[in-house]
Amino acid sequence: MSNENNRTAIRHGDLCLIPVDSIPEKAMATDCNVLAYGEATGHNHVLTVEKTNEPINYFTLGAEKFINVKERGLLAHPEHKTLPVERGLYKVSKEQEYDPFSKKIREVAD
Repeated sequence: MSNENNRTAIRHGDLCLIPVDSIPEKAMATDCNVLAYGEATGHNHVLTVEKTNEPINYFTLGAEKFINVKERGLLAHPEHKTLPVERGLYKVSKEQEYDPFSKKIREVAD
Protein backbone atom coordinates (compact mmCIF):
# COMPACT_ATOMS: atom_id res chain seq x y z
CA MET A 1 0.00 0.00 0.00
CA SER A 2 1.24 3.46 -0.89
CA ASN A 3 1.08 6.71 1.01
CA GLU A 4 2.12 8.76 -2.02
CA ASN A 5 1.08 12.41 -1.58
CA ASN A 6 -0.26 11.57 1.90
CA ARG A 7 -3.15 9.58 0.45
CA THR A 8 -4.82 7.22 2.88
CA ALA A 9 -7.44 4.53 2.45
CA ILE A 10 -10.96 5.88 2.06
CA ARG A 11 -13.79 3.96 3.71
CA HIS A 12 -17.27 4.60 2.32
CA GLY A 13 -19.83 2.28 3.90
CA ASP A 14 -18.82 -1.26 2.89
CA LEU A 15 -16.42 0.04 0.23
CA CYS A 16 -12.75 0.92 0.66
CA LEU A 17 -10.41 2.67 -1.79
CA ILE A 18 -6.83 1.63 -1.05
CA PRO A 19 -3.97 3.70 -2.54
CA VAL A 20 -1.61 1.63 -4.71
CA ASP A 21 1.62 2.42 -6.54
CA SER A 22 0.48 0.92 -9.85
CA ILE A 23 -2.34 -0.86 -11.62
CA PRO A 24 -1.51 -4.43 -12.68
CA GLU A 25 -0.37 -4.64 -16.32
CA LYS A 26 -2.94 -7.33 -17.11
CA ALA A 27 -5.87 -5.23 -15.84
CA MET A 28 -8.39 -4.45 -18.56
CA ALA A 29 -9.91 -0.99 -19.07
CA THR A 30 -13.68 -0.71 -18.57
CA ASP A 31 -16.14 2.17 -18.78
CA CYS A 32 -18.28 1.17 -15.78
CA ASN A 33 -18.20 3.96 -13.18
CA VAL A 34 -20.06 1.96 -10.52
CA LEU A 35 -17.48 0.89 -7.95
CA ALA A 36 -19.88 -1.33 -6.00
CA TYR A 37 -23.49 -2.35 -6.45
CA GLY A 38 -25.85 -2.26 -3.46
CA GLU A 39 -27.06 -5.84 -3.15
CA ALA A 40 -29.57 -5.12 -0.38
CA THR A 41 -30.73 -1.58 -1.29
CA GLY A 42 -29.97 -1.24 -4.99
CA HIS A 43 -27.95 1.91 -4.23
CA ASN A 44 -24.54 2.09 -5.91
CA HIS A 45 -21.20 3.66 -4.96
CA VAL A 46 -20.33 5.98 -7.88
CA LEU A 47 -17.18 8.05 -8.40
CA THR A 48 -17.34 11.24 -10.47
CA VAL A 49 -14.89 14.08 -11.06
CA GLU A 50 -15.48 17.62 -9.84
CA LYS A 51 -14.47 18.94 -13.27
CA THR A 52 -14.92 17.16 -16.58
CA ASN A 53 -11.43 17.82 -18.00
CA GLU A 54 -9.86 14.51 -16.99
CA PRO A 55 -11.88 11.30 -16.84
CA ILE A 56 -11.44 8.59 -14.26
CA ASN A 57 -10.02 5.38 -15.72
CA TYR A 58 -11.55 2.13 -14.48
CA PHE A 59 -9.86 -1.28 -14.69
CA THR A 60 -10.71 -4.86 -13.80
CA LEU A 61 -8.53 -7.90 -13.25
CA GLY A 62 -10.75 -10.87 -12.56
CA ALA A 63 -12.95 -9.81 -9.65
CA GLU A 64 -10.59 -6.97 -8.63
CA LYS A 65 -11.26 -3.34 -9.56
CA PHE A 66 -8.78 -0.48 -9.85
CA ILE A 67 -9.18 3.22 -10.64
CA ASN A 68 -6.92 5.99 -11.88
CA VAL A 69 -8.28 9.30 -10.56
CA LYS A 70 -6.65 12.01 -12.68
CA GLU A 71 -8.24 14.93 -10.84
CA ARG A 72 -10.07 15.25 -7.54
CA GLY A 73 -13.20 13.11 -7.52
CA LEU A 74 -16.32 12.67 -5.43
CA LEU A 75 -17.48 9.29 -4.12
CA ALA A 76 -21.26 9.22 -3.70
CA HIS A 77 -23.88 6.83 -2.34
CA PRO A 78 -27.45 7.76 -1.27
CA GLU A 79 -26.93 6.44 2.27
CA HIS A 80 -23.43 7.86 2.94
CA LYS A 81 -21.79 11.24 3.04
CA THR A 82 -20.17 12.19 -0.29
CA LEU A 83 -16.39 12.02 0.13
CA PRO A 84 -13.55 13.62 -1.83
CA VAL A 85 -11.07 11.32 -3.55
CA GLU A 86 -7.66 12.81 -4.31
CA ARG A 87 -5.71 12.16 -7.52
CA GLY A 88 -3.99 8.80 -7.67
CA LEU A 89 -4.28 5.07 -8.21
CA TYR A 90 -6.56 2.99 -6.01
CA LYS A 91 -7.66 -0.61 -5.57
CA VAL A 92 -11.38 -0.94 -4.87
CA SER A 93 -12.11 -3.32 -2.02
CA LYS A 94 -15.38 -4.44 -0.42
CA GLU A 95 -15.65 -5.03 3.32
CA GLN A 96 -15.80 -8.67 4.30
CA GLU A 97 -17.12 -10.47 7.35
CA TYR A 98 -16.65 -13.93 8.80
CA ASP A 99 -19.73 -16.09 9.36
CA PRO A 100 -18.85 -18.45 12.23
CA PHE A 101 -21.84 -20.70 11.48
CA SER A 102 -20.95 -21.41 7.86
CA LYS A 103 -17.23 -20.87 8.56
CA LYS A 104 -16.98 -18.72 5.43
CA ILE A 105 -15.84 -15.21 4.63
CA ARG A 106 -18.33 -13.17 2.63
CA GLU A 107 -18.70 -9.64 1.33
CA VAL A 108 -20.89 -7.33 3.39
CA ALA A 109 -24.18 -6.56 1.61
CA ASP A 110 -24.97 -2.84 1.34
